[in-house]
Amino acid sequence: MFLKAHCFRLLAALSILVPAATSAQEKIEYRLTWMVESSDEQKEAASYSKLSELAQTRLLPTQLLVADSDITLPGGKILAKEGTQFAALRSDLPMACNVHKQNDETLAGKKHLCLVDKDSDGNFDSHFAKGRDSHYWYVLAGSVRPSKLKDIQPVALSSAPAEDLNDAPILSVNFGRFLDAGNLFQGGLQGQIQSETAVSFFYEVGTAKRMNLMSRNCVDEPIEPYGCAPAVFPIPMELLGLGATVHERVGEDAVVSVESGFEPAEVFMTTKMSGYYTLSELFLYEGD
Repeated sequence: MFLKAHCFRLLAALSILVPAATSAQEKIEYRLTWMVESSDEQKEAASYSKLSELAQTRLLPTQLLVADSDITLPGGKILAKEGTQFAALRSDLPMACNVHKQNDETLAGKKHLCLVDKDSDGNFDSHFAKGRDSHYWYVLAGSVRPSKLKDIQPVALSSAPAEDLNDAPILSVNFGRFLDAGNLFQGGLQGQIQSETAVSFFYEVGTAKRMNLMSRNCVDEPIEPYGCAPAVFPIPMELLGLGATVHERVGEDAVVSVESGFEPAEVFMTTKMSGYYTLSELFLYEGD
């Protein structure tokens, strides 16, 4: 049902880099990364007000895996039902976790269920569970000790097209604002931005029901993807492959055209506490 005829077994398909061995004492590091889906995007110059969306695309798993049968403990208790979708993670050992809660009473219906192939033979043989924030479900990273892994009935997952992920997260690029001299000084950008004014864009990730701000912008270190440039018109911007030009400023609005769409790029998100609020940040994945 989730699979197409050309899907093949994990043993031949799983493309995670796996070291030769992992000591029983070493923590297994892992991170969920996403691929920016390419898009064809061209828009004539138009006026955009502060916070308005310029373009959007989807984030897809680097590899989508699907359970061909129920995933169970050795005693038969079901942890995830047949058809559950898993995303392959960047990890020291082959690992895959479900990113969506399932609409059932299984462990996968309550938490991130993460499957691990301890001996890298193509069959997942153990698992651990990790709580998930309903607002930041697309963020998953950390480490787990091998001693904390619990056995499951060995199972191989099938590979499916990443585009088939149910309710894939949306990535949007939005016009932020113009930052004049006072803002540049407060943000510590005086000297970094060789202009009296800068222009900023920002990203959001989530679903149609809730989009979460990616908090990094002009006031942070210029780590890719960076959404800030001196306001010397015309301003060419490259935002995860999205090619845009800011032509002029009209009050606090920007006149922007889009020349090209998003290009594939591997990214990951993190969360951080800022006072009473949790914020997200977006980064390009360039290896751990």
